[in-house]
Amino acid sequence: REAWQQAQREAERAREIERVKELRSYWTYSRIYKLMKYNSVHKFGKELDETPENLPAIKALCFFLARDDRFFTELKDKNGKPYDPLKGLLIRGNSGTGKTHLVRCCEDNGLNPIHTLTMLDITDRVSEDGKYSIQNQGKPLIYFDDVGTEEASVKHYGTTILWFKNYIESVYHKTKCFNHIIITTNLNFSGLEKQYGFRVASRMREMFNVVDLTGKDYRNQKK
Repeated sequence: REAWQQAQREAERAREIERVKELRSYWTYSRIYKLMKYNSVHKFGKELDETPENLPAIKALCFFLARDDRFFTELKDKNGKPYDPLKGLLIRGNSGTGKTHLVRCCEDNGLNPIHTLTMLDITDRVSEDGKYSIQNQGKPLIYFDDVGTEEASVKHYGTTILWFKNYIESVYHKTKCFNHIIITTNLNFSGLEKQYGFRVASRMREMFNVVDLTGKDYRNQKK
């Protein structure tokens, strides 16, 4: 019986490996890019902004989700250092530049679907319940939207809770692979340090590849 169970486990692992290979062969960079363009129009009602300011983030996000080697062979940070495939993706830019839109346009890709969370919703829940546990619904990637727009600490019946600080510290100490996390923020590292403290900002420098969006504020243009 034990030998039969071992054979079943090995067969299941082989099927899973084959399933992932098939997904990776289908969900290439170009497939995810096409999904992004399609969803921008048909899900969110506007053409995808492919201006020079946006292209670095589009390319980084599509390579990242496809687990394409070009993510670290072709792309570099502003200091000329190649991106690290084990790090997460931190997309920075002023409010209204389209950070959230880019991620939401490809969150339903079939290879690495994204579970989207907003920091304001998390802190509201923490304030009410005193805690928040991430239920990623079987999706391998977690996306934290608008990091830094929420209160860094919230009160729950007199207890001060620093949810995001605690989350970053916990993940940092559990693993050295952070490529299951995407973050968008309006803040640079100095702003993150003011919001969450030196230790968190320092951890995030180590945990994330950074791509900057420098385009126009489309929200203000519409007003």
